[in-house]
This record gives sequence, C-alpha cells and structure tokens, in this order.
Amino acid sequence: MRRRLVALLLVLMGVVLAALSGPFLMRMAQSIQEAMYVDRVQDTDRFAFAAEQATTPTDLEALHADLVRYQQVYGVTAAIVDRTGVVDAGLADGAELRHGANASTVALALAGHQSPDPGVIWPWENQPMVVAVPIMRGGDVVGAAVTISPTNLLRHRIRNQLQLLALADAGVLALCVVAAYWLATWIVRPVYRLDRAIRGVGTGDLSTRVCARRGPVELRRLACSFNEMTEAVEHAMRRQQEFVADASHQLRNPLTALHLRLELLGRPEDERVREVIDDVRTEAKRLSRVVDDLLDLAAAQYVAAYRVVAVDLCELVAARIKAWTPTARNKGVRLEFRPRTVIARADPSLVASALDAVLDNAIRFNRDGGRVTVELRGGLERAIVRVSDDGPGLAPDEFERIGDRFWRSPRNQNIAGSGLGLAIVRQLMEASGGRLSFEPVRPHGLRVVMSLAADPNATSIGHTSTGREKEPA
Repeated sequence: MRRRLVALLLVLMGVVLAALSGPFLMRMAQSIQEAMYVDRVQDTDRFAFAAEQATTPTDLEALHADLVRYQQVYGVTAAIVDRTGVVDAGLADGAELRHGANASTVALALAGHQSPDPGVIWPWENQPMVVAVPIMRGGDVVGAAVTISPTNLLRHRIRNQLQLLALADAGVLALCVVAAYWLATWIVRPVYRLDRAIRGVGTGDLSTRVCARRGPVELRRLACSFNEMTEAVEHAMRRQQEFVADASHQLRNPLTALHLRLELLGRPEDERVREVIDDVRTEAKRLSRVVDDLLDLAAAQYVAAYRVVAVDLCELVAARIKAWTPTARNKGVRLEFRPRTVIARADPSLVASALDAVLDNAIRFNRDGGRVTVELRGGLERAIVRVSDDGPGLAPDEFERIGDRFWRSPRNQNIAGSGLGLAIVRQLMEASGGRLSFEPVRPHGLRVVMSLAADPNATSIGHTSTGREKEPA
C-alpha cells in the first residue's frame, strides 16, 4: 500500500513539476532567442536603410565594404538582393540564399513583408536564423536586406539552461520522493498498526491496542474507536469466562454433596428404590462431567500467554499414549502409534492437554475391538499430529458442526459426554498457535488433525524412528 501511495504521489508531483517547468523552459528559451532576433532585425534594418540611400557607385562600394566587414567581425552573412535576383553577399557567394527556407524568407521580403520571428530554435535543430527586411524607394520594393546568422552559440546557451533546469527538476523530484515517502508513511503507518491489531484480535488476543496519537486525525479517531471496541469485547469475554467458571464452581459444591448423600444411602433392599438411586447417581456423574468440562473450557479460553519452546512431538505423544493405554484396554480399543521424530514450536502443556481430549474422544466414541492410530508428519513449516479411529464417524453434513460447544452427533447421544471435548481442543490449539481440522476415514471413522508450527532450527524433521512401529494397548 505504501509503494502504491508513493507512486501515486510521485505521479501527481511529476505532473505538477512538468506543468511548471514546461512553460518556464519555453519562456526562458524565447527570452534568449528574442535578444538575438531583435539585434539581427536592427542590423538588417540598418543595411536596408543604407541600400535605400545608395544611389551612386561610391555608395554601393561603401555598402559592399560594410557587408564584408560585418561578416568578418560577427561571422554573420549579410546580403542585399534586388528584384532582378542580383545578390551582393559580401564575402559569401549567395548560394545559401537560394535554399528552400531561406529562399522563402527572401521572397516574403521582396513582396514587401518583414520576415516573422522564426520561433524557438532548440539545441537539436541545426538551422540558422534568417532575417529579411524589404528595401523601399518611392513606395516601391526594390530589393531586400538579408542576414543569415549561425545559431551554434544560441543553441549552446539554450542547452546549458536546459541542463540547469533538468538538474533543478531532479533535485526537486528527489525532495518530492522524500516528501512522498514521508507523507505515505505518515498516512499508512496507522493503517498497518490497525491491520496488525485486527489480525491479533482475530487470533484471540483481545488485549491488543493501537497507538492513537499519530497519523491523520481521521485515522486517530478510528484507532480510538478500535481500542474502545476491543476493550468492550475483552470485558464482555472476561465476564463470560468468569461467569462460566463461577457457575461451574458453584455447581460443583452441591454436586459433591449430592454424591456423598447418595453414597450414604447405600444399597436399599427395594429393587425399585435401587434403580432410582442408580439413575440418580448416573445423572449426577454426567452433570459432574459437564461441570468439569465447562471449567476446562473456561480455563482454555482464559489462556493469556503461552510458553513457546521446541517440543519433541514423538516423545510427548508416546507419553500420552502410555497414559491412555489402560483406558483404551478397558474399552477394548487398540492404540497404535507410528513414531517419527518431529519438532514443533508450541506450548507442551497445552498440546498435551489437547491431545488428551482428542484421545479421550477417539476412545470413547470408538467401537468395541476398534483401533486408534496416532501418526506424526513433519515439514518445513508445519508439524502434524493425526489421530484416526475406526468408529462410526460422521455424516458429510455434520463436519460443519463438529467442534461446536455442546454439539454431538445424533448417533452418539447414548454415549456419556458433554459435547465440549473438541471445543476445548480447538481453544487449546488456538492458544498454542496451532489449528484443528477434521477428515473422514474410509470406510468409516474420523481423523482429527492437529497442526502446529514446525521448529525451523530442527535438523531431524521427518526422520523415521528406528524403534517399534506399533504400541498396542
């Protein structure tokens, strides 16, 4: 944006500079040439007047001597042409008077008209300045006085002025570049700050603020409005998180008391009473899980900062697989891990918590005798953890809702859970600078893909471990 704005400002300044320099250059060249033209007109008038007065051979000899001396002193060809075509050109032979443009000027003078101003002769136009004045006797035109002046010196002076003007324009243009860059920076720097702040808010950092003391007044007002908006959103989110955490804590106390009282009831002899108590215990445990998940979700949303270090995902995943092996064995699910050395840049505790939730989800919603496979993929930019199960999976239209809070597939409503597990994983992944996505597994199942930033300093990314390829539950 800055480059485009600088280019636009330079174009506008260049147009203004050209609009000012063009007329100035034209006027300057005309002024230089006008002095020479006026001088030549005066000299030609003098020769015309002398020719009018020359009626005797002595006068004609004096006029010829005057023409010769003028050419010797000034290097300008001076000539007298009569109506019969006789030419007295002093030292010259008069041949250049018969050239096309010069002949037209002489013919115009013989018709009784003084030659007009030839216009500006530019340095790249190698042409002389021709001035012709009619000679009058008794009201009749009897001839013409002509001067043909070389323009080398004139064109040299105009060239020098052109060079000086070009240097001045170059200096002004350099100042314009500096001014345009400074002006563009002054305008777009607040825009860049706002853009970075908006991206920060988009990634979940609601503490982002922008400086509202620099830049155009309109952008300063916009920055103030942005700061007020983010402050209001941050306050609302904090209140929401505090409410969820407080409500969960307040619910946990009566739930704990309810569990204790149910345990004190023991096992009544009446079978109907036992069934009712068992149902109450089941619902109480389910409500306790919901409360615990709400607390975890509130904690995941409230992550203000995380510790980014180089994480060996192979070691971290192996530890979590070992921790979940007893749970998987009890469910009749087989855990498989395909080790591969991959180094990521992330917070290890957040990644471990997210992986725990994904493994819990994969084991819980899997079928008896099913399998959960954990794979690692490494690249120059991303480090990938893929957790695949061969459970019932999801319908194509359900992938848009997976990861939403409290959402569960209709086919899994009979399985214990709160519907907050993957929502917690998404919050933890975003807090750790990662991404979460989902893919179907053929012929049935679900794959959860956890994408993290790869460590650019790792030299062993993508190296397959020499250890065992599978770790069965």
